[in-house]
Amino acid sequence: MTTALESMQQTAVEAGALKNPLAAVEALQSTATLAEVATALRAVVAEVAGLDALEAAVAREACVRLLQALGTIDAPSRLVDAAFSALSTTTKKSERRAPAATASSTAASELPDDWYEIGAKEYLVRTTSGDWQRYNETQYRRILKSRGLNGEPAKNEPVSAVDQVIVEIQDKHAVSYAGRLAGWPSGVHAVTGGRILVTQSQKLIEATPGDWQPLRTFIESLLGNNQDQILVFYGWLKVALEALYSRQFRPGQALVLAGPHNCGKSLLQQVLTVLFGGFFGRPYAYMSGQTAHNQDLFEAVHQIVEDDVASTRLDDRRKFGARIKEITANRGQRCHPKFVDAMILDPFWRVSISVNMEPENLMILPPLDESLADKMILFRVQRATLPCETCAPEDYKRCLTMLVDELPAFVSFLQAWQISCGWQSGRYGVREYHHPDLVQALNALAPESKLAEIIDAVIFTANGGAATWEGRASELERKLRSDEKYGAEVGRLLGFTTACGVYLSRLGKKNGRRYHCDHHADGNIWVIQPPRWPQSPGGSSPAEGDEGV
Repeated sequence: MTTALESMQQTAVEAGALKNPLAAVEALQSTATLAEVATALRAVVAEVAGLDALEAAVAREACVRLLQALGTIDAPSRLVDAAFSALSTTTKKSERRAPAATASSTAASELPDDWYEIGAKEYLVRTTSGDWQRYNETQYRRILKSRGLNGEPAKNEPVSAVDQVIVEIQDKHAVSYAGRLAGWPSGVHAVTGGRILVTQSQKLIEATPGDWQPLRTFIESLLGNNQDQILVFYGWLKVALEALYSRQFRPGQALVLAGPHNCGKSLLQQVLTVLFGGFFGRPYAYMSGQTAHNQDLFEAVHQIVEDDVASTRLDDRRKFGARIKEITANRGQRCHPKFVDAMILDPFWRVSISVNMEPENLMILPPLDESLADKMILFRVQRATLPCETCAPEDYKRCLTMLVDELPAFVSFLQAWQISCGWQSGRYGVREYHHPDLVQALNALAPESKLAEIIDAVIFTANGGAATWEGRASELERKLRSDEKYGAEVGRLLGFTTACGVYLSRLGKKNGRRYHCDHHADGNIWVIQPPRWPQSPGGSSPAEGDEGV
């Protein structure tokens, strides 16, 4: 410890702390324990004691941020404040006495209800309408002057009242995030790692008993009057609204609405947006890996994906699936604004995805593997019965208004309605549902199905209907990649190291007679039968479903 402290003090002296207090703080990086840091901070104070209040505040802020960056000290602000409390009585560099308090310094000590966002370096001021407005430091100075604070130091005072307020706001009213936060009420909240300022609450619907038959007809007709789909949809909404209203957040599956064009899918998504507080996000670019910046998504509960903006590339579909898992299963989410370091926040999100039933539209959905199956609800929808025509824009708007007007009664219904025991889930509140038509369509579009087609074309068809193929997954992959016609497509399909073995395993689960794995001490040997076997002497045929994939 002695060596570290001597190094600290020597660095402070050599840095010329009176001219450059920030350089003196750099020596904190050589400390490790709480005692070392506390003593080292006192050494910094000794070097900067002759500075005026503003310069010393700059040094203090540098200490806080450095300790935060090191991440080894709890409550760095309190620790630094304790060390700097001696500043008012230390006179190592100067024997001048602190000036007496004046009217301007007294005014500066009474902090306004303004806040400073650290990453954006912006000040937030509440307007007369109750909203929050952002300002840079130059603009914020003008606001403080308009409140009667002096921008010039008074006689015998080291800093102006405006500068003192700015320093105090940066110190005592600093937040790591400012803006709407999905599911959170407005106000200042303590979170792990600091404070956040939520600038606006969601506009939640107040439950009122009443008639909501046109809305009910719209929802249930859109869901094909399929009772399983209706029960799961009501359960999914009930769990989401209970969590949102009580702020007892819980995860929820991604909701997929697949059906014909202009059947009412997007209209239902707009109704859900109103139910979830009035704001929505467009997460697809982030969820498919096209951008790492996602701060805008943290402002809305409802995250909407539509097939007109989505990609059918397998790599994008895999990334989309990975994000669905992350959003539906995890609490803390990584918020990454532009030009600012990422942080962890806890938004309340619900994702809805609307797609047409054509194969090229369904291909935006991620492959439905075992790890994703319980995190998605797949509804097959049809043309809904609407309370009015929606051909013209004004008719569509009128129809939406009619449906939204019935939401208070719908919320009242959901609050009283109970999820049946057979559909309850401990994790999500309601079990997942997968419409058989969608499962069949997604299986046909799955990467393992494409691999099966290529195997048949390269291994069997190209060889005149060759008999059983045997070998390792790596050997099969090399053979398929070397094919002149399919090699490039295989390269795109097998996008990760073990892809061939993974897809063969899925094929084996779907059709174990065609794709069988023999486990040996030195590795796994796959036995793949041709797509159609000759009939046996006894006249028996392969079991139904064993042909093809």
